[in-house]
Amino acid sequence: MSARIIAITIAFAAAIDVDAQSPTEAPKSTAAQARAAPSAEVIKAIDKGVFALRQAQYAEGCWGEYGAGSTALAMIALLEANVPTTDPAIIQAARFVRYESLRNSHTYSIACSIIALDRLGDVNDWQLINVLTKRLLNAQLTDGGWTYACKRGELGELEKTIPQPGSSGPGSASGPVARRDQAYSENPPGATSDNSNTQFAILALWIGHRYDVDVDDGLRRAATRFRRTALIPAPGHVGWAYTTQDNQPTSGPSCCGLLGLALQHAISVQRRLKSAPDGKPGEVKPIPPRTDPLKDPMVQDAFRYVNAQFIAESRKKPEPNEHGNFYFLWSFERVAVAYGLDKTFGTDWYQLGVRRILPLQGANGMWTGYYGYEPETCFCLLFLCRSNLTPELVSLLNPDKSAELRTDGTAPAPSPPPEPTAQQLIREFIDAPLEKREKLVGDFRD
Repeated sequence: MSARIIAITIAFAAAIDVDAQSPTEAPKSTAAQARAAPSAEVIKAIDKGVFALRQAQYAEGCWGEYGAGSTALAMIALLEANVPTTDPAIIQAARFVRYESLRNSHTYSIACSIIALDRLGDVNDWQLINVLTKRLLNAQLTDGGWTYACKRGELGELEKTIPQPGSSGPGSASGPVARRDQAYSENPPGATSDNSNTQFAILALWIGHRYDVDVDDGLRRAATRFRRTALIPAPGHVGWAYTTQDNQPTSGPSCCGLLGLALQHAISVQRRLKSAPDGKPGEVKPIPPRTDPLKDPMVQDAFRYVNAQFIAESRKKPEPNEHGNFYFLWSFERVAVAYGLDKTFGTDWYQLGVRRILPLQGANGMWTGYYGYEPETCFCLLFLCRSNLTPELVSLLNPDKSAELRTDGTAPAPSPPPEPTAQQLIREFIDAPLEKREKLVGDFRD
């Protein structure tokens, strides 16, 4: 059973294990349950984008100019668009990512490879993801962030088990195997972290914790960095700049800050779940009180800032050959999904983003922008698919599935207390050794 399936099982169980400690003020929102299916227009745009990505795949199985990084990103987008794991394009891409990621030294590429291989769900990738996660963790700078270099280290016996990708495969594009980013083999002395590399790194570390790597300290250090470097561009607004040396916040890095705060809250919840004292014999282990991340003033103010930026970006009038800020739109989608939000301060962010993205799709099915056709198309597909790469996060951060962050920073009231059986299972699952977890998943399914 793949680590992703186990994580989703944890998420489902934790979703039932609802905390009833938070204050209430309104009936529970049903917006999440009533969420409409994608429109015919959205489905058509996704299908066109998927077809375009297929056509752009090189014979070696890769996409774009960034080697394992852009190929892994395309894999993630296709899988989120429901392309099956058995599809020849996915199989070829996975072979390329496995081979190249092990020899790569680029933070973006290592992080995207971890995310893609986890999303693929092949149990045979367990050791590779474990190695890549440790490499990423070791590349964290003293300030708690990451920059471009992620030292390769020794490849060891694992190298012998991963064959070089072949030269034949799906797609009409042809060209040389994409370059490896060897220029990033070492960070220069005094290197400064940036919030873009850090964003991908912390997302990959969270996923990597499913593969027997202790990432809590690294994620806590990153969260401390975000709290220390937050900027206040206006009263009630908090944001982050591209680097800690810049003094003006921007939209994409501010979503990175929100992700870092989300992971800090999730680690705190997990720690309390693990350390809660046992009840009396035969009783369910009591649920410890948990803080609501949506009541964290910094989270509220950061969402207020990025929501204003998102509205401004989404309401731009489409212009011929315009490049949209699709990286930001996907970054916003990712944190809104992680926090379990369908609306932010009254804004239906998904519908607003759709109205921005669809008119900018090219006749060839792709979107373009600063990062080139393939990455920008991936960002748009991930937004349109409402991708959720960390399914357990929403259960830890917003277990009530309240779907709106209100203007006063509150969310709808929680559900009634859960049934003891679900609580028992999630406790057992968290505390159980790895070899017993599959049996517990079976018990839960039954």
